[in-house]
Amino acid sequence: LQQMAQICRGTMQVADLDVLALRATFDTISQYVTSSYEMSKNASQNPTKRLLRFVPPPSDAKPFINGSTVRGVIKMKCVKTKFVWNPDACDVREASTCEVYIKRTEHPFAKGGMRYVFEMVELSNDTTRMVAKETTHVQSTREDELCFVRSSCLAKHYADLLRSRLGDSVRVRLCHLYSVRHSKKSDANAVDYFCGEPWLPGVFMKWVSNDGYISKQMHAEAAECFAHFTLQESQGLHMVSDIQGVISNRNRWSGFIHLTDPQVLSLDKSFGRADLGVQGMAAFVSAHKCGAMCQQLGLSFGISDLLARTSGPTNSTALDTSLHDAVFGSSGTNAARHSRNVHLLRFSRCPEPFHHALIHGPELQELRLELQEAGHRFILSSGAKVFAHPDSFCRVIAAVGDRRLEKHDVVVEDDLEDLVLQALAKLPSKLR
Repeated sequence: LQQMAQICRGTMQVADLDVLALRATFDTISQYVTSSYEMSKNASQNPTKRLLRFVPPPSDAKPFINGSTVRGVIKMKCVKTKFVWNPDACDVREASTCEVYIKRTEHPFAKGGMRYVFEMVELSNDTTRMVAKETTHVQSTREDELCFVRSSCLAKHYADLLRSRLGDSVRVRLCHLYSVRHSKKSDANAVDYFCGEPWLPGVFMKWVSNDGYISKQMHAEAAECFAHFTLQESQGLHMVSDIQGVISNRNRWSGFIHLTDPQVLSLDKSFGRADLGVQGMAAFVSAHKCGAMCQQLGLSFGISDLLARTSGPTNSTALDTSLHDAVFGSSGTNAARHSRNVHLLRFSRCPEPFHHALIHGPELQELRLELQEAGHRFILSSGAKVFAHPDSFCRVIAAVGDRRLEKHDVVVEDDLEDLVLQALAKLPSKLR
């Protein structure tokens, strides 16, 4: 199930026997299926995408490749570069560079949102199981792959800081940059650059996404706390998101979480295509509820701090102006739009038809699509719904602030309120 979900650009969640959690799971799956279908149609028309076939993942029945494996592998000569985070420069620096020979499988066994995953070994140490992660596009650049390396290095830096204050709760797998110099076998799908890292076996989970989704699975509190910690430690400059990986041991309720492929969100959106910037940060803050771990660390960075960070005095890089526009909009039409009021509609009942009318009804369909395309999640973790124009969504979330919302609440800009009421008007009065 995990591999099927990854191949079709979805996620797999381990569901406990909880009706509300199961409903949220199916809501998430339905959204991903729609997105996957549209992406699949577009991919078939997009010549820049590599459409590869898949092989089964490593298992007891299919051992991991090693240095003596001959069939189904490609041998390459690469330059491997290791990086570490340099806090003084606020960027990565090269730690070491060397030439290595590797073998990787011809076909991937998994696929994420932007990359294929292959089995890989370095021939100088073929007992260490590794994975190669290559772009889904036909070509790769050093700059594109370095974005993934920078995210993993910064995430590890923050994980080390958290461990020094809270104990061993989060670890991050570093990835390294590989530059292909020569391939021993012709491969029409080969790329010039890719990332490699030690293989992380186990049941893969995603706790925090880059667009506001927060899981309620085991160890979710540690993942949320880590994201909140990075936001406060950097004072809103960075936030580690896409917090995903495995639990360190077989005991479901103890041990630390081991992360791979984190995505850093930054004010200047300098960490690649999945860096949603301040909008992603605002989506997380609006959905996050501090638990015991956050309280132990004294974490308090909230939406008001984030907005103050983005709307502060402009500096020489002129970043603050563009970020202010990203959250509040600029002059003209946007200024008029931001003069609208934000309303909180609290309904006395919220049966299943109530949710269906808001989530699937035709009255709000166009707005829902616009929000989805802009990367906004209009269903909060509490079940409350937020309906606002994409370019003012973060402002509306800010207006909500720390108010506790329930699943029967609807937050809406005043010019969209009629659409919400029209969607619910079709319901019998006893269901509203």
